[in-house]
Amino acid sequence: MFGSEYVEPRTTGADFQLEVYAKSDSNMVVLMKKLAEVTRECSSNWLYDPIEGTPHLPTWLCWWKGLEPEIITDAERVFAGQDVLFSVLIKNSTGRQIENITISYTIEDSERNAVESNVLTIPSIENGEIQVSEISFQTKKNITAYNIIAEIGFVGRVINLTSTINMYWMKATIKPGTTTQFADGKTPVLFYGQIETNYPEEAAVQCQVNIFAPTIERVLVTSQDVLHVESGEVTEFDQTEMPPILVPSDASNGVERCILQLRLLNQDGTEIAEAMSKPFYIGFVKRGPQVILSTDLKTGYKLGDLISGDILVSNLGKRVASDAKLSLEFKSDSGRTYLIEEFLKDEFMTGSVSFNWKIPTMSVESSSDRVGILKVFLKEKGQVVASTESERLRIEQVAARVNIDSLRVPQHSHIGGRISGWLRIRRNTETGDPAILKVSFVYPDGDEHQVLSQPVKQSKNLSLAFGPIAIPAPRVTANHRMVTLVA
Repeated sequence: MFGSEYVEPRTTGADFQLEVYAKSDSNMVVLMKKLAEVTRECSSNWLYDPIEGTPHLPTWLCWWKGLEPEIITDAERVFAGQDVLFSVLIKNSTGRQIENITISYTIEDSERNAVESNVLTIPSIENGEIQVSEISFQTKKNITAYNIIAEIGFVGRVINLTSTINMYWMKATIKPGTTTQFADGKTPVLFYGQIETNYPEEAAVQCQVNIFAPTIERVLVTSQDVLHVESGEVTEFDQTEMPPILVPSDASNGVERCILQLRLLNQDGTEIAEAMSKPFYIGFVKRGPQVILSTDLKTGYKLGDLISGDILVSNLGKRVASDAKLSLEFKSDSGRTYLIEEFLKDEFMTGSVSFNWKIPTMSVESSSDRVGILKVFLKEKGQVVASTESERLRIEQVAARVNIDSLRVPQHSHIGGRISGWLRIRRNTETGDPAILKVSFVYPDGDEHQVLSQPVKQSKNLSLAFGPIAIPAPRVTANHRMVTLVA
């Protein structure tokens, strides 16, 4: 019978206040703030009800029961990495117009990372009208699913909706077939790869393999072909199923740290999977002289530390001019250079040459003056024909601090008397220049007589005896009864 159905009974206003008070740990400030919010909302919206309706209200008065929201996703799945579209549909079957509806939604990936959040507003929906809000977002490769969490808000109430969008995905791996390879333009690069997918049938994809050098940020060579990927199975492939990857000998210099980059593209040219290999090394054969620096470097050194090593010049069939010089220098990050050693042709052409560099005191204006590299270069007629560099190293330059810890001299003497003394010197480092010890007699009127000046060695703890030294006569006043010895 019409009007015989009732909504579920709700709490009373008094119970509502007690619940807020109890959940706030009996905080009266929280309760008063909540009541102020209720009062303000009820003044502007007569339908607002914090306790969700009067007990035993007939359902024919609850016209919001006819609001029917739904999340509709595309019937066809898309591959991860492509745009995806979904719609929030709201149907009004309440029998009257509804106004001021909000749609709040959050999109999360399968790892619970938030992808997008937004709030949409609908000013009004007529009776019988269906309102559709379309939303699209960009998916990421290797993410298998996305969750949509939506809230439909109206007259102070919220309807919660959830939906899941599953993706087609492809996952790929690639490994180099060797750790080191020479680039001669003839030997193909060896590799091995695997592709896995949840696509329900066999798919043809464009497979692209790049050799990328991170240090110079450049792709050295590319190969691509069409591969057929089986459904439900791991598809394996290697260099025999692709055009050979031949690295030209002039693509770079020295030894490059490289990686294999695998890209899978669909028929539209959209990337649907990507993979990177572990690093491997490609050596580029350089014609002409080559300089090789061999030294076991640490990352940090102090003044006075010794750096030793060997330098070898390999000719590879090219003649070296008679005026050729081999130079070793320290080049700081600030651009300053310090020449360490030079070798003539007769020295380095017979074999490797050795060097021993004791790090000296350097002029330092900024921290970049103390960080740099060892650089070796071969010059012919003023032109650099070959060079090499070491790894970066840091020189810790500690400022020498010296103090006199103790000073002992006699307490009584006379003008012309000869006295001896003893002192102890402490120093924080044994590097750097020697300190200078100066000893003077100073009379009360400021009359100073320096009697000793000598260097002292760079020991951290040094006990030093001095004297005998004569006490000089004052220059101005002759009746002084005291003189101070200052070291």
